[in-house]
Amino acid sequence: GQTLVTAELAVEYGITDRGGLQPPSYRDQLGEPRIPHPARVI
Repeated sequence: GQTLVTAELAVEYGITDRGGLQPPSYRDQLGEPRIPHPARVI
């Protein structure tokens, strides 16, 4: 799996809300999404 930042995808694909706005990405304040740990529990 992976973590996607939907605000960044909206900018990339030109998606806006009904008012024509795009939500901000909080990557600068919150940092990069964590990389999932490779261990698997069966």
